[in-house]
Amino acid sequence: MRSLYIINSQSRSLYYGIGTYIKQLVAALKSSFSQITIVTLYVGVDIQNETSVSMKNDIRYINIPKSYLDSYGRLSHSTNDRRYLHSAYYTLMTYVNEDDENFFHFNYMELGELALWLKEKLSCKIILTVHYMHWSFELLGDVQKLHAVLDAPSNPHEEDNKLFFGCEKRFLQEGADHIIAIARHSYQTLCSLYQVDPSKITVIPNGITDEYTEQSTEDKRMLRKKYLIDESDPLLIFVGRLNPVKVVGPLIDAFKFVLAKHETARLIIAGEGGEEDLKYYLGKASPLWSRIFFTGYVPKDQLYELYAIADIGITPSVHEEFGYVATEMMMCKLPVIVNETTGLKEIIADGVNGTFIHLTNSKEQPETSIQQFSEKIICLLNDKALCTHYADKARDTFIKTYEISFFEQNMIAFYNSLFVN
Repeated sequence: MRSLYIINSQSRSLYYGIGTYIKQLVAALKSSFSQITIVTLYVGVDIQNETSVSMKNDIRYINIPKSYLDSYGRLSHSTNDRRYLHSAYYTLMTYVNEDDENFFHFNYMELGELALWLKEKLSCKIILTVHYMHWSFELLGDVQKLHAVLDAPSNPHEEDNKLFFGCEKRFLQEGADHIIAIARHSYQTLCSLYQVDPSKITVIPNGITDEYTEQSTEDKRMLRKKYLIDESDPLLIFVGRLNPVKVVGPLIDAFKFVLAKHETARLIIAGEGGEEDLKYYLGKASPLWSRIFFTGYVPKDQLYELYAIADIGITPSVHEEFGYVATEMMMCKLPVIVNETTGLKEIIADGVNGTFIHLTNSKEQPETSIQQFSEKIICLLNDKALCTHYADKARDTFIKTYEISFFEQNMIAFYNSLFVN
């Protein structure tokens, strides 16, 4: 029997990309396996205190709780985590038939030790999708700074970054039999920075189920009324976690320049963040709180309504492994402004289906960069024909490249290449 175990983790990432990816993985591969099991690790003791097994729509779910209570926000390599993973390994093995053709599909770089233990015990294949790299968050995607940290870490935080990188490298080189990169730049980074054998890596871009519905002028008018936004107010939207990687601060600074030209403009900042980050960005927005709205997490149905009434979508991140939000905006026929970096510059062609800004790998940006950022926004707000052109081309790019059927076809072909005939 051919069995697939998708290794998941209870974290905020469930709400920001990886959870969606796992659902798409199941949909694509359901007919290719006799049994698919989703194994969720680090389930909080506040949710359940013992391992649970359930079936839903022919998919088996195994939830393995952690035995200690903390304010878990991300995986780490602590002593407690290693003990937990060792315990989770033995728990998982009680549900694995060693005689099956077993595949384990990991989605978190921090779980390399579990993969190595599985390889030691079983004749199986370990697949890892690289959704992110720890250092890209901590160091704002700055490769030069990473090299400096690896050569000579100067404080405990940098020591942690070096530890994380080493663990990731071991997982990639020794634990994973096959690696899925979600963008071309990821493939290049895995080869050059982590020194992974290129033959182990397959590039499969993310896909999105097309849920776009064309809204009439009257529909948009009613939606704006629903959200108390005047029909004539220019509306910008940002979606993502509130942290330095997403460059929310410089976006707010640029918007202040926009208001000098379009005084009724509004900026929606949709996404969650830590308490300190939120305080910082609220301070940045002062005293323009009637023009800048922090919504927190927005459910998908409401988010798509906001996309429908927005004039421009903005993704200014200094690092994106893929660029899921920008692709979602393109699906919704929204003209987009993105930073010319990593995954974002692979999905947008400057001047064709969107436009670039140029921001550096730092929390604060030079005033010239902020000024140029604001000028790009003002240019689009002043040119409705250009907005329409970018929106049409963005939608066309999505349909031809990132609609979910392409992801499904690529994933099925990838797994077919691994199966024993």
